[in-house]
Amino acid sequence: MSVYLDVACIHIQRYLARTPTLRGRRAASAVLAEATRLHRRDDDPPQAPPPPLLRALGGYATANAEAGIADGVVSVVVDKGVAPADAARRVLAHLRETLPGATFQAVWGEGHTYLDAYNNRIKPQLASGQGLLTDLPPLAEFPPISPCRFCRSAPACTRLPIDPFDEEHREQTREQDACADCEMRYGTRTSRRAGRTAEDRLATKLGLTRIDDFAALAALGTAESGRNHLATVYADGNAIGDFFSALVKKEGDKAGVSKRLVDATRDALAAATRAISHESALCAVPHVVGGDDVLVSVPADRGWRFAAALLTELETSFAAIAGEFGIDRAPTASAGIAFAHAHHPFHLVVESADACMRRAKGAYAGQRTSLDFCDITVEGNEVPAEAPMSLKALRAHAADLDRLVAAMPAHQRNRQENLRRLGADWQHQAEADLVRIGRTEVLAPFRPHTENGQDGIRTTQALRIARWWRGGID
Repeated sequence: MSVYLDVACIHIQRYLARTPTLRGRRAASAVLAEATRLHRRDDDPPQAPPPPLLRALGGYATANAEAGIADGVVSVVVDKGVAPADAARRVLAHLRETLPGATFQAVWGEGHTYLDAYNNRIKPQLASGQGLLTDLPPLAEFPPISPCRFCRSAPACTRLPIDPFDEEHREQTREQDACADCEMRYGTRTSRRAGRTAEDRLATKLGLTRIDDFAALAALGTAESGRNHLATVYADGNAIGDFFSALVKKEGDKAGVSKRLVDATRDALAAATRAISHESALCAVPHVVGGDDVLVSVPADRGWRFAAALLTELETSFAAIAGEFGIDRAPTASAGIAFAHAHHPFHLVVESADACMRRAKGAYAGQRTSLDFCDITVEGNEVPAEAPMSLKALRAHAADLDRLVAAMPAHQRNRQENLRRLGADWQHQAEADLVRIGRTEVLAPFRPHTENGQDGIRTTQALRIARWWRGGID
């Protein structure tokens, strides 16, 4: 029997998004990747020292070979004779020193394999909230005289020669008050930010170059899109815990299944990025790539193609792994998409994408691959009133959406949407307008406002999708 310890950065999306610039988020991602690294890199020379965390854990724990590598997650096997809480505190002390503003959570359990420990010990503790060791960032004991100019969420403790809100003139030496976490992100000690982020790994894998900022990412869109909006996609696996519970009862070598799920997520991200590929620039900025979850921004007019490709790859990979062990009900995935201007506060975009993703999960109880979306520019930060759709429905209506966008210009679609949202009394006016402009057939494949159906798309929903639908999906 071994004791397996998992330590994770929780609320990681919120933490990375606490500063307004892509530069700050990239820096935090790099530090997080380096701080949680337990394995040598492929290109490390033989004489290179072990990762800092592994050195800090000497005599306490070793890397868990059964677990995959996920952003912000440390998975280790506690050494014999060491109290798990002591090993956990050792990890937490290392992470706290490196990432002052993050929140961490540790949980451990005993088992013959990591799968046994996860199902019998770790998973129940996570579900109940019992037996967890949580490490919170320090709080000021009194109202700070000067708040951090960079994140505005912590008291300042130093000053940095940079204006975080002025990307164009950021090399000037104007000083700003900064907290410890933002000093880590924007300070001069760049050696701490040498970690390989998900974005770095993806760029290397695809042989593409990273873009400078969100404005440059939006500019990769087509001219007709305005080149100033982004789609932020938040995808997460469904019923992964149930899958592991079923896996325990099956025969076969199950030691590497957790790692395979992580690898499947990374492969799905790469495939979806290829589906929206640009000539030489990486057309996606992944912020988080965890065990089975992904948070990534792409040009708005590529949002639908990217989300559909990502979910399709995840669904296919999960089904293949489940099929190898004879598990009938494979995990699925859900996604939320938030369309917004490239300069819209990113933490609000993440919250909207997260809310849409959770709605998509709830609509199908995690049993079907599904997605939901909102357009912050048009609809604000509120989640939509319409029911989320299944991936099957989106794919079934892809050609219908292509025809809708091609046959009906934006001003006609907007009028149809506005009339139909006024209620049943205005449906006749909407239908009459369709007859007048000769476009009745383009909305015929979609369900009327009053009809429900898991594999259908409502008329008003189709009109909303059409705002950023460009070139369909594969």
